[in-house]
Amino acid sequence: MGNISNILFNSPFHLVWIVISLLVVILIIWLAKLREKIMGHMPLITLTTLYSALVVASVIAATKIIRFEIPWLSDWLFPDGIFVPAGVIVYAASFLITDLISEVYGKKEAMTAVFLGFTSMMIFSLYSLLMVKWEAAPYWTGQEAFVSVVNLSFRITMAGWISFIVSQNWDVRVFHWLKKDGTECGKPQHLWIRNNVSTITSQFIDSTLFISIAFIGIYDSVVNMIIAQWLIKCLIALIDTPFAYWGRYILKPPAKKPEGFVNTVKMIINNR
Repeated sequence: MGNISNILFNSPFHLVWIVISLLVVILIIWLAKLREKIMGHMPLITLTTLYSALVVASVIAATKIIRFEIPWLSDWLFPDGIFVPAGVIVYAASFLITDLISEVYGKKEAMTAVFLGFTSMMIFSLYSLLMVKWEAAPYWTGQEAFVSVVNLSFRITMAGWISFIVSQNWDVRVFHWLKKDGTECGKPQHLWIRNNVSTITSQFIDSTLFISIAFIGIYDSVVNMIIAQWLIKCLIALIDTPFAYWGRYILKPPAKKPEGFVNTVKMIINNR
């Protein structure tokens, strides 16, 4: 069992887990779409709920710094290793969700999801303070371990709140700026462009704000952490692009279904 764990969770397999996270989102979208006839807004409700859950998970994950390996790139740019908050794995799915909500349901619904995600983050942070301070049962011996996971420092909490609300608002606004009146204004309309441009720019803002606020004065390699985290998020944005097309195809199927795998792929790509 130990050998299997070492193989599955070894650093190069971080990319595998990112792909698995994206596949899980697509599976949930597909299941929600099947229920749409019973509950008309089921896919949007599902995406928004999943997004809020991921935001809360990212708050916890941010307290752990992990070593992340990107084959070849790690040795070239970061010979001492890439060290980033573990939340980068969680972000793999959250990128995809906000882009799909923006693409299929519009700016208003995307901004609503961001607001609900931010609210979920605040509620969890406040409840975590309560849970840590609440007196434990005399026979319960897990307080120290519980505190190490749930007790969020004021700096990390504020860093998460500020970086989230600024970067996510930027992401949605840039996505829709690129999408709206693209032909008339000379802006690109293709999904892969707005997906990557909005994510890459917003996550540079997110990485810079979060790591600067949370870790300046604690770790010496803050600049390297910002660059490393941003590069990983850029890589995630590139990986999630085909999943964005796939998710949109599920949520907005064409009136006439194409026959065959090749024709289906062409339909997904040509639909911008």
